[in-house]
Amino acid sequence: MNNMTQIMLERRMTLAECNKIWNADFISLREMAYFRGIYVTRFRPDELINCDATDLDRGNRLLTARKVKRRRIRGRDGKFRTIQPPPKTRRLDDTTYAQFCKLISKRKTGPIFITRTDKRCHIRHFQRAIMQYAKILGIQKVRYITDGGKVYYLVSLTGLREAGERHEVLGGGSESIAAKCSNHTRKIQSKHYMGVDTEEIVMQQERHHPFFKETKKK
Repeated sequence: MNNMTQIMLERRMTLAECNKIWNADFISLREMAYFRGIYVTRFRPDELINCDATDLDRGNRLLTARKVKRRRIRGRDGKFRTIQPPPKTRRLDDTTYAQFCKLISKRKTGPIFITRTDKRCHIRHFQRAIMQYAKILGIQKVRYITDGGKVYYLVSLTGLREAGERHEVLGGGSESIAAKCSNHTRKIQSKHYMGVDTEEIVMQQERHHPFFKETKKK
């Protein structure tokens, strides 16, 4: 097992670590909504940053990522092709949905996550923010690659996305559906691009994801 593989296996945020972020009252509304959005939808960080106000279905609490990452797949002839996956739609829990609505306010168009000058936020802002907050909360884990001395921070935006998938499975959800939602394995990816049963994914979210379980308790 090489160093990078080992780091990927160690990048496992626990439920307790995630809860420290959700309970931190010093994190701003914009950052908290973004972090929770990644955790509950498992959109890629850049997919969520590209969501607009029109992508939020307020009647059904559904958020759709339309700019989905392109993929290269191998065809039956052995050649690779670049394909554009269909948009991804996920349900938001009550708390995250309320944060998104407050963030958007009365805006009907434009990006959900904006700067003070009303421009779309850059993903680097949230990457720096999660590392800063993780350090303050004492949950950041650092690993070093000896070759070149590169540093990897395990509590990251990608770490939040992976944690959302894993915690849903630990809560009793189907591994295959969770993987389909997060778009992780090659086998599931190929099925994802042929068509995703969004209703099936949303139903699992509501039954097994930690955020939705909290809503039921209330």
